[in-house]
Amino acid sequence: MRRIADLAYGIEPDRQAVWDWLLLTPIKELGDRTAVEVALAGEGEHVVSLLEAVAAGERNL
Repeated sequence: MRRIADLAYGIEPDRQAVWDWLLLTPIKELGDRTAVEVALAGEGEHVVSLLEAVAAGERNL
C-alpha cells in the first residue's frame, strides 16, 4: 500500500485527491474495484503497474 500511495503522490501532489482516488474511485480495468480493494485482495502489483504507466506518460487515469 505504501508503494501505491508513493506512486500516486508522484502523479498527484494533492494528498486529499490521492486518498479520494485510493479509497473511493472504482478502476474499470481492475474490475471496478478501488485501488485499496485491489491491494487488500493481494493484487497490489496491478495498481503499481497502472500507476507506473501513468507516471511514464503511457496512459491516463
